[in-house]
Amino acid sequence: MNGHPLTLSILQYKSLQEITGLLANRYQPEGIICFGYKNRQRQSAGCFASHVNSESCHYFLLLITKENARIEHEVQEFVDHRYRNGKLTILAHGKETVGEGIARGNLFFTSVCRYGFQLYSSSGLCLCFDYPEENFETNLAECSSNAYQRLEMASSFLTAAEKSLYEEHYAACLFLLHQVVEQACLALIRLFMAYRADTHNLSRLLELTECFSESAAYFPRELPEDQRLFRMLMKSYSDCRYKDAFEINDEDAQSLFKRVSGFFAALKSLCHNRLEDETAKENVQEQVFSALPVGSNSTENPMVHVPED
Repeated sequence: MNGHPLTLSILQYKSLQEITGLLANRYQPEGIICFGYKNRQRQSAGCFASHVNSESCHYFLLLITKENARIEHEVQEFVDHRYRNGKLTILAHGKETVGEGIARGNLFFTSVCRYGFQLYSSSGLCLCFDYPEENFETNLAECSSNAYQRLEMASSFLTAAEKSLYEEHYAACLFLLHQVVEQACLALIRLFMAYRADTHNLSRLLELTECFSESAAYFPRELPEDQRLFRMLMKSYSDCRYKDAFEINDEDAQSLFKRVSGFFAALKSLCHNRLEDETAKENVQEQVFSALPVGSNSTENPMVHVPED
C-alpha cells in the first residue's frame, strides 16, 4: 500500500479547531484524525448581482474512543448540530478495535492512523501504533472479493426490481432499489477505503462515498422534489415491510428506478477503473465483473484527498 500523508492548510485546521475541542470535551477520546476532505467552490456573477466566490469543505474524521462501545450515530448527530463551517462525516471506533485492526493489517485503520492528519490526542503526543509489514496483494484480494459478492447481490436486486416494476409491484420495487444502493455503496467503500461499513442508512453510506468519488450526485437533494424521492428511498427499508398504509405510485417508482440504475452502472465503471489501477488486478478483475451487467456510464476521476491503498 502506497499511502500519502494528508496535509491541511492553516485555515482548514482552524476551521476544525472548535469542533475538535467540543468532541474532546464531550467524549474524552484517545484521538481524532482527519483522513480526507473535499473542497467545493462556487462562483456567481451577473448584471444585477455582485461577483461572489464561495467555498465549502466536507471533512472525514475518525474518532478513536477509549471504550469499544459504538457511539458513531450519536457522535454524527452531535457534530451535525454544531459544525457550521462545512460538512463533517465522522466514524468512531475504540482504541482496542483500531489497534487490533492495525495488527491484522487492516488497510483502513493503517492508512488513517499512519497517513491521516492528527487533530487531537489525549496525551498531547502523536498516536503511536505498531505497524506490521503490509501484505498489499492479499488485502486487495480480500477487499475485491467482498466487493464482488456485494456487487453481484446488487445486480440481482436490480434485476428483481425491474421485474417488480414491470409487474406494478411498486412497494417491492422500492425495497429492492434500496438494497441495490446499499449493497453497491458497501462494495464501493470496501474497495476504495478497505472499510467495512455496517449501516443500512443510505444517506450515511453515500456521504462516505464522497470521500473518493462523485457517486452521490446521482441522488441530488437540493430541490424539494429530489429530497422527497430520496427520503422515500431511504425509508423504504422499514416502511415497505412494516407500514401497512405505505404506497408509491408508478411515476415515483419509474423515477427512482432510473436514478438507481444510473448509479449502479456508474459505480461498476468506477470499480473497474479502480481495479485497473492496482497491481493485483489480474487475480481478481475477471471474477469481479464477469457476472455483472454491462454499464457504460462514465464517471469523473475520484477527487480524493485521502491515502491511497
